[in-house]
Amino acid sequence: SRSGGVAAFVVAVMTCGSHVKFGVTLLSFYQTGSWLTRVGAKRKMRLDANSTEHGNRDAAQVLSCSLLAAILAVVHRAKGCGACENLTAAFVGFFACCAGDTWASELGTLARTSPRLVTAP
Repeated sequence: SRSGGVAAFVVAVMTCGSHVKFGVTLLSFYQTGSWLTRVGAKRKMRLDANSTEHGNRDAAQVLSCSLLAAILAVVHRAKGCGACENLTAAFVGFFACCAGDTWASELGTLARTSPRLVTAP
């Protein structure tokens, strides 16, 4: 959607302008999510009325999966700390969590069996 495109642009400028490592992480998250949205798109549309073939996102979806990380990147840049391991770890951890959720949603929809709780005995 238009709002999603604008939000993604703002987040990308904030993130990529902070450091290349943050930009690469952000773009990798966006790209893998886009690829996985297309996997089995026709089947997903049959199973879920809200599914779209191209996976358009609105601003709320984009910001929920990237705004906090963009703020962490900007703070990292503002502090001028090339070795702020905690901010870098928080940034990467945030995207690891979001990627896990996104990938599980995109691929889990295609599963032919019920999900199982990995922490169950």
